[in-house]
Amino acid sequence: MPRRKRPGAPRPEPAASGPDVFAGRKRPDLRKPLPFAGKTASPVRKTPSPACKTLSPACKTLSLARKTFPFACKTFSFARKTVSFACKTFSAACKTLSFACKTFSFVCKTFPPACKTFSFACKTPSPGHKKPSPVRKKPSPRVPWLIPAVCGLFLLVRCGGERLPVIVCFGDSLTAGKGAEHSEAWPALLEKRVRARVVNAGTSGDTTLDALGRVQAVLAEKPDVVIVEFGANDILDAVQGGKVPDLAGLRDRLGLLVEALDGGAAVYLVKFYSLSMISDFPGGDGELPAALDGLFASLEAEYHIGIIDGIWDGIWGDVSLMSDGTHPNAAGYRVMADNYVTALAPFLKEQGLLR
Repeated sequence: MPRRKRPGAPRPEPAASGPDVFAGRKRPDLRKPLPFAGKTASPVRKTPSPACKTLSPACKTLSLARKTFPFACKTFSFARKTVSFACKTFSAACKTLSFACKTFSFVCKTFPPACKTFSFACKTPSPGHKKPSPVRKKPSPRVPWLIPAVCGLFLLVRCGGERLPVIVCFGDSLTAGKGAEHSEAWPALLEKRVRARVVNAGTSGDTTLDALGRVQAVLAEKPDVVIVEFGANDILDAVQGGKVPDLAGLRDRLGLLVEALDGGAAVYLVKFYSLSMISDFPGGDGELPAALDGLFASLEAEYHIGIIDGIWDGIWGDVSLMSDGTHPNAAGYRVMADNYVTALAPFLKEQGLLR
């Protein structure tokens, strides 16, 4: 059994193992609770510093961006794939439509009577066709859109499916339409009668030497046909100056024009004169008409080009069709346009350009 302490016996003090840190002071009673036991300690600093206030929005924004950025990347990647697929689909559709247009265009060029017959058949009812009964006031919903759709398809193929050929009228004041409005010149009237874009490259007063300086501007139009009408001013300048026309130089310059323009385009040289017109010039009743005819015949034989003759037929000598001594008026240019179409008709029909 443990030995019991006697009541009232004093407790022996422990032996000191070192200096007494409570010497001269009150020794705390460790059996009592601490004064701050069970209480929550207050924060060291109740108000945040200015740096915390500044950095807090930035931290929130950075956190939001970190969460949003992956979603934006996924969205952008999906959009890129979608656009790429759409581009490939559109490219395939364009190629298919282009092939269809070329096929229908070939059919229409090969069988023009069949196209006209089909168009007429769309508008003409069959013999067994019966009128709709009075009860049905509106026709079948398939009829209204069928005819415009077929006609629109043929118009698209014949007119918009291919690039229009380009005809450049390259000349002097006679091509420019001096004596009438620009819209009344023969190139503008020619454009109304052909399936092509006609460019009026006429400049008043130009000679063959001036024309050589404008060749690049004509080639920039990428022409399919070039109608060259020069030489009148070369003859007139010599005659008015009391000189003999230099026909050898005129032929050389016209030959240079043909060589420069004959790079894939069909070139036509225009006889800018008529026999009655030349006979009215000083010295024109001599060898000049025959010399000019020989000049154009030699150019035709050497370069294998077309020659347009008779543009003054029905105009020269008729005062009602002339604006001055050497240029037609609006009515005269209409007759001249007819002469051009008559001269070009075989070529235009062969190429399917004549309306």
